[in-house]
Amino acid sequence: MPARSLARRGGRPLAIALALVVAIAAPALTQQLAQRLLRYAAVVDGPAERPLRWPVAVAVGGADEIAVADAHGNRLLILHRVGSGWPLRREVALPAPPAALAFVGGEYLAVLRGAGSELLAVRGGASAEEPRKLALPDGIVAGRIAESSDGGLLVWDARRGRVAKLQGSSVVARAAIAGNVTALASDGAGGFWVGIGERGALERFDAEGRPAGRMRVPSESPVPLWPAGIVAEPGGRLFVLDRHQHRVVVLDGEGQLLGLGGGKGWEPGQLYFPDALARLPNGALLVSDGGNGRAQLFDVIGSGR
Repeated sequence: MPARSLARRGGRPLAIALALVVAIAAPALTQQLAQRLLRYAAVVDGPAERPLRWPVAVAVGGADEIAVADAHGNRLLILHRVGSGWPLRREVALPAPPAALAFVGGEYLAVLRGAGSELLAVRGGASAEEPRKLALPDGIVAGRIAESSDGGLLVWDARRGRVAKLQGSSVVARAAIAGNVTALASDGAGGFWVGIGERGALERFDAEGRPAGRMRVPSESPVPLWPAGIVAEPGGRLFVLDRHQHRVVVLDGEGQLLGLGGGKGWEPGQLYFPDALARLPNGALLVSDGGNGRAQLFDVIGSGR
């Protein structure tokens, strides 16, 4: 039979068969990449008498200190490293449910639901200082927040649909965003990344708030990626927390997939509707694993190249 006739008669079934082979092989490849890049390190679930129930945000205060915002009971837990564990150092009652968290200038800054025009500042370490309120300038209503690379604050202004870069009480840069920002992070070079949940997209802006690039994160299922957290390395590698597919996606600076971590489940090292992502100075990743009522730490053990 002529080759053209064979292609016409059998090409479509062959293409379908190849697609099925690829679809079956993809999970195995995913697992290989995950094992090579991210390794489960520890579960952080708070004090035994009052464990975490609904963690919605995390932040890192230093090599030996982390914080988790728990919307069940409206509290901020500050924990410190002791050996391989993370016991409670301090618990701070919050006046409303927390929505976002960042560590800036020695303080944990919390966005509280219904009070987005101001932040609650909590001193890190073993400080006994009372939390204080910080009014945001220019009528900003905060959604996501993050520390900028120069020590300032990045704020998603949900009221005006833009990201504002703050130094003290001054707005030094603005960027209009088309869509709802579900993740926000410094790019390490004066600019910042945002994640747009409904588009499954990442967009980068420079220090002046000008567009500097965009990428769409690959998905292995019909469920689109929902970026809930971003960590950017100086070399360009990105770690993106995908809430809908219960995983951490590792990308290079061009958006190419390097590896994955997590995966849907309840066992240590698995995630269930995670909410936020942060990075320790040693490179480990801290994930707010909201659906499982805990936070988790992952070590980064490879480059993916």
